[in-house]
Amino acid sequence: VGLAYGAFVGFVLRHLPMGNPQLSPSGIRTALLVGFPYHVGYAGITEEPVFRAFLWGYLRRFRVPDRWIWLIQAALFMLAHLYTISRSPLTFWVTVPVGGLVLGALAWKTRSIAPTMLAHGLWNATSRLWAEIFLKIL
Repeated sequence: VGLAYGAFVGFVLRHLPMGNPQLSPSGIRTALLVGFPYHVGYAGITEEPVFRAFLWGYLRRFRVPDRWIWLIQAALFMLAHLYTISRSPLTFWVTVPVGGLVLGALAWKTRSIAPTMLAHGLWNATSRLWAEIFLKIL
């Protein structure tokens, strides 16, 4: 899920001005070997418990239906990424809300945030790499 969503984000980023990206073996290794653990620890471990665990459990106690929780957590995830709106409106309006829905669906269906932590890390670590790949081949 993380790699697939990273590819989606990369495809979207392909349409943004990125200068002259250089896809190199060292860039690939860095994205996967350094970026992945960094983003799992940074975004996955900090954001997934808040949006996909605590919030879901809290709203479930009030008998909010799961489909509504799924939408609420995605909306709050989007608001938490409001800082991206001026830097990259496409990120704010497209990739973040879709990501919130994808990660929410993954947590909902697996009943665990471990897969969402890993997916979030892969998404963040590989999206720029995918953008470079798409710039080269498309």
